[in-house]
Amino acid sequence: MKDKKSSCSSDNLQENTGWLLHLFDQLPVMLFRCRCDPNPTITYVSKGCRPLTGYSQEMLINNRDVSVREIIAPEYHETLYKCLERGRTGRKVLHCEFEIVTKTGTRKYIFALVKPAVDEKGAHAFEGFLHDITERKQIEQENEYLGTHDFLSGLYNRRYFSASLAHLEQGKYPISCLIANINGLKLINKAYGYAAGDNLIKEAGQLLGKFIENGTVGACIGGDAFILIVPLANRGKIADIAAGISGELAKYEDPTIPAEKRLSMAIGYGTAYSVEENFFTAYEDAEKMMRYVKLLDKNSDSSGILKSLLATLFEKSEETEGHCERLANLSSIIASRLGLPEYEMYKLRLYAMLHDIGKIGIDDRILKKNGSLTEDERNIMKTHPEIGYRIAMSWSNFEELAPYILSHHERWDGNGYPRGLRGKEIPLLARILAVADAYDAMTSARVYRKPIGKQEAMEEIRKNSSTQFDPAIVNIFLEYLEKNEP
Repeated sequence: MKDKKSSCSSDNLQENTGWLLHLFDQLPVMLFRCRCDPNPTITYVSKGCRPLTGYSQEMLINNRDVSVREIIAPEYHETLYKCLERGRTGRKVLHCEFEIVTKTGTRKYIFALVKPAVDEKGAHAFEGFLHDITERKQIEQENEYLGTHDFLSGLYNRRYFSASLAHLEQGKYPISCLIANINGLKLINKAYGYAAGDNLIKEAGQLLGKFIENGTVGACIGGDAFILIVPLANRGKIADIAAGISGELAKYEDPTIPAEKRLSMAIGYGTAYSVEENFFTAYEDAEKMMRYVKLLDKNSDSSGILKSLLATLFEKSEETEGHCERLANLSSIIASRLGLPEYEMYKLRLYAMLHDIGKIGIDDRILKKNGSLTEDERNIMKTHPEIGYRIAMSWSNFEELAPYILSHHERWDGNGYPRGLRGKEIPLLARILAVADAYDAMTSARVYRKPIGKQEAMEEIRKNSSTQFDPAIVNIFLEYLEKNEP
């Protein structure tokens, strides 16, 4: 009876084991056991191996046609080895995620539950199951992407950008940032519909994406505003990137391109060289420069007020667009030789355009009088810096220029107006403009007098150095004129 009972127990065990193996084969997972060899050897695998890996049981057992290491994606080898070693020595059940390469070369994400075991020969082994989680991983990655990226431009979104700011203070310097803003997006949306505007945002993202490399972070921080953060980039490097972007934008100026597809962007950039300056200094410089560029750009919505003011000035006085342009160029030459940052250069250009804007508040009979002005008329004319100051202060885009407009008739010796400022009390940009304005006035034709030559104008400026003009600026300007044509 005892032998019969023992035989029954053995039969039941085999029957149960067979039933379990049959059940395992029906599960959408791959069960396995493998020895802990230098190249782990599979000793058992369920039928789930084929749909998961593309290989049959026969091909996998004893590594007949392919080994475990060949199936697991190479970049996970070291991590998995360390994980399994910890599990073996600690006798722990492990769970991990990694990628495999199937027979057809495709990749799948796998969830593995593994525990240490001992095989039939008493050797160390592992057993467990593998489950395909590729679809779940793809959904997770899509959700993660959508949580950190702008869906139109494909760049990072404002949330990601804001979160990344916390790490910038720990970064290496110099660090630069570039801000770009799409010109006329609101007009495109109104005239051609939001689909056209969305296409421009996509174009902008793709264009800026060409310049994202070596740790650069590119983000859309507003509907039409973008930023690039470029670590270890000095002023020259970020200027080169800006020039590259401008070169790409120039391709959209082709008149055969429909208006709604012409991408135009205002660009500003700045650089911080130390923790003391920090990233936010670079950001502020870039934002200021971009704002000035936008005001000066004829394609920008923001330039409308500037165009209107200048049109009124040109109509009322002898000021001309050509004079303003020449003045902006001459002033920029001096500023570049002084090493002023880029945003100051663009501020100076805008100031050159607007310095005489107060003349629109002066009576036409005084502005256009052919003869000499009376003392009362001269006193009225001298109020134009204050009028210009009030005009600039009434518009948020121009208020930063107001102190310079107020000071453009001050003299180095203190005998100017309206406040009688002396020397370096006069704002630097006003001192630069004074020299450039005097030179252009002398060398340009006016209704009441003929222009004088370059050498004569240079000599006149030299005579007034340290009285009317800042001597350091005079030296820089004359040194340039001696070697170049203005």
